[in-house]
Amino acid sequence: AAGVTAVAGLNRGASGPQQAAAAAAVRAVPPYYIALTGTRPPNQDHRRLAGIYATATGALIASIAVPRPYATFAGVSAAADDRTFAVAAEAHPARRLPAVKFFLVRFNPVSHATRLVALAMPRVPAGAALDGFALSPHARRLAVAFEPNGAASRLTEEVRVLDISTGATRTWTSSQGTVRGGTPGARSLSWADNDITLALNWAGCRRTDRAAVVPAISGVRLLDTRKPGSDLVAASRLAVRLYDIAGHASPSGLVPGVAMLTANGRKVVAAVTTRLGTTGGFAEFSAATGRLLGKLGWRPLGSEAAGVPMDVLWASKSGGTLLVSSPPGHAGQIAIIRGSRVTLLPVSGRVAFPAAAAW
Repeated sequence: AAGVTAVAGLNRGASGPQQAAAAAAVRAVPPYYIALTGTRPPNQDHRRLAGIYATATGALIASIAVPRPYATFAGVSAAADDRTFAVAAEAHPARRLPAVKFFLVRFNPVSHATRLVALAMPRVPAGAALDGFALSPHARRLAVAFEPNGAASRLTEEVRVLDISTGATRTWTSSQGTVRGGTPGARSLSWADNDITLALNWAGCRRTDRAAVVPAISGVRLLDTRKPGSDLVAASRLAVRLYDIAGHASPSGLVPGVAMLTANGRKVVAAVTTRLGTTGGFAEFSAATGRLLGKLGWRPLGSEAAGVPMDVLWASKSGGTLLVSSPPGHAGQIAIIRGSRVTLLPVSGRVAFPAAAAW
């Protein structure tokens, strides 16, 4: 009830039917999310903790302390059960890329208690650059993407997938590009709800030159993690040629942010703008053909106040409902979009959207 009241308060002047639609929108999204607290990158003087928040009210439900000997959390991810989350912890030494260790967060929505469970693998070694990680919808698998050679001129990307129940790990590598996103991007990687198909936001390049962009292999790639093979590009297929690469126009004609695979595996959704940046919103593409299927929350972009980047934070199984940050006309806010209807949500000032939260 408090959540419905809070949402109705943000949508002041709404009629009874409009308030009912807003309440229905809130019921259509996950009730909880995990987020990092703080608005600055972690450094020696600023550590980031994590918390479980209520989607409807923005209230902090449970706090999660960083386990020793680590100093800060670097990223978060979420399963689809509203009870299981994942966090990345690091020591963050001053002069090198830190090692990263992953933990599951078990959350009890009744008692609001949380429990951290350490995962032995996959651990990102010191000197490597973490590009993203994603917990699968049923919390059976964890995917981690990183560059083992950090900032070296010769590019290599590595993706490891851990089977949480057995401890088995599979590894794919490539020297033909990198996973877009970066720490703590929770949507650089995304899963279908079969816990098998992994989507990667891929920026292709030549093997020995980061600047030599290869559009033919860039976009959203789908990896069937059951099939044999260890070459990341050869083992995956290009589903949607959707990318934001300087000097190379996306075939869609739109400039995208990081894209996300819907749970049914049929659509790819992303925040997009036109090339001129005059119009924007959110778009859905077919994961089978790559074609543009439709637009949500689309409108002209005026000279709006600076806010957090426009992004898709969560998508329903079919993609019909989106939870987004900074929809057009509402910079710095998060909202639920269902068709043409936008329902604003309360947010916590502790959380730096969009990168530091996951549903």
